[in-house]
Amino acid sequence: MIGLAALAGAAAAGCAGRPRAAPDRRLSSVLSVPEGNVAQKTGEPAAHRSLRRLLAAAVVLAAGIAVGGLFGILLGVAGAAVVALLRLSAAPPTVDPDDVPVVVDLVAGCLAAGASLPAAFEAAAVAASEVMRLQCRVVAAALHAGAPPDEVWRDWLANPWLAPVARTALRTAHTGAAAAEDLRRTSARLRARRRAAAQHRVRQASVWLVVPLGLFFLPAFVLVAVVPLVIGLLPTLR
Repeated sequence: MIGLAALAGAAAAGCAGRPRAAPDRRLSSVLSVPEGNVAQKTGEPAAHRSLRRLLAAAVVLAAGIAVGGLFGILLGVAGAAVVALLRLSAAPPTVDPDDVPVVVDLVAGCLAAGASLPAAFEAAAVAASEVMRLQCRVVAAALHAGAPPDEVWRDWLANPWLAPVARTALRTAHTGAAAAEDLRRTSARLRARRRAAAQHRVRQASVWLVVPLGLFFLPAFVLVAVVPLVIGLLPTLR
């Protein structure tokens, strides 16, 4: 009975944990992303999927042992399906804003040395972080395939930190201007934007530091200093 419950739970977890088919795109035949990178792009590592399958099998075993019978098996399979369909709470990986200017400077340096744009992005991907490396390699593969510029930079335009780089690349592709100097200026603007955001957070932190003073220190001062003084003056006021 327990073996049958475990088999049913494993089947339910395997069916629920199977990744959904990605939407068809014109570059799907060109851009081959490894399975690990696909898991990162969807925001759920492979370890989390394995853990969900183990939890689903554990739910089936627990229901089969605690309840027993056909009802226990059905209850376990239903619980396993729910566990397998739920994703573990994990923030999807995002592009590090501090990483973007470094990659842009590397791309600009490679272009100034005479490399092509796809080769420059492939070279910059080596020094990039994991998420940025995937973005650079996808762009390099699309450029190698000769995709239209608007399609190559579509995902970058949707990201607020990558959009300035994509707009610069699109402008240089349409006008034929030198891309290296434009990318260096874009990198400088991204660094200035990052510094402004950091200064804004510092100013916000200085405001929040005053909150404990108002919530704890001032009431304590009133209770320790003002209230005893008022109590001591009450007999004289009578």
